[in-house]
Amino acid sequence: MSGGWHRVISVLRSYRAFIVILLVTAIVWTLVSLSEVKNYTVKVNIDYTGFDEAKYTIVQADTILYLNLDLNGYTALRDLIIGRQAKASINVKTFYGGKSSIEVKSVVDTIALQLGYRLMSPPTSAKDSLRIVLKPMASKRIKPSIVGLDFSFAEQIGLAGTPSISPDSVTLYGSEQSLSQINRLEVEPLQIGNISANSTFKVKLKPTWLEYQDLKPDVEEIYVTIPVEPYTEKKLTIPVEVSGADSETNIKLYPSNVDIIVWVPQGSYSKYTESDYRAEVDFNDIEQEQPVLKVRLSSFPANSRIKRISPSEIQYILIK
Repeated sequence: MSGGWHRVISVLRSYRAFIVILLVTAIVWTLVSLSEVKNYTVKVNIDYTGFDEAKYTIVQADTILYLNLDLNGYTALRDLIIGRQAKASINVKTFYGGKSSIEVKSVVDTIALQLGYRLMSPPTSAKDSLRIVLKPMASKRIKPSIVGLDFSFAEQIGLAGTPSISPDSVTLYGSEQSLSQINRLEVEPLQIGNISANSTFKVKLKPTWLEYQDLKPDVEEIYVTIPVEPYTEKKLTIPVEVSGADSETNIKLYPSNVDIIVWVPQGSYSKYTESDYRAEVDFNDIEQEQPVLKVRLSSFPANSRIKRISPSEIQYILIK
């Protein structure tokens, strides 16, 4: 056996120069071959961007495009070794004309630039167009509620009218089934204090749409404008009523009238009269034989701010 190996080694030694020349020739040939520019077919994965995903969904699209590129062999070998996957995106807003397809010749240069190759000639493709079909989503308009806002005003400043919101409604996009589940949108709780002038605030909506995977709003924030005006003090004298008492119960209140000090909008001072306010005591306090009765205002205009009731407690006599 050892003799056989010696003979093999002896033969290899005698052809050593030839083998070296053969290896060098092969390497040189490979390098020369790789340096030559050849036409390669590259598979490109296509992603579509630039459209409003809240309003539209892609129902059909070509996501693969084969491009013919003139590249040198080094580039092709590198991609093969590292397992590179060619990817490119197409801006639908730029190239999509509302038809059911995009012409390949209009996007091929844009795609080639994204691939990062040093091209020797313009790219080509056997495919003439990329099919893409966009479907409008169903929609529903909802006026947001601002009950979550808690705002207060500076001294002698109050609300003038009603707060307004912009936009006045929010549009939700999605499936009919999911849209049917949402009928109300609210703002996130927010405290706003010491408002002294007409002010606009940006507030976030509660993202209740996240409970449904296919729902998206056109906005996630709204602007709330709070109009204000100066308030001035006004004194009114009104009668006190007993709530919860039947018609046969005879109760004497002392005093039977109270003075209320309120702040009202300066511009509509004269519109606020005694008939707009209602003061009362609770008959339950009488049944519990409370020594005095606490006076409260059970009804008053929304834009009126109560400062004081005098007296705030009154006496009574129950006549049996």
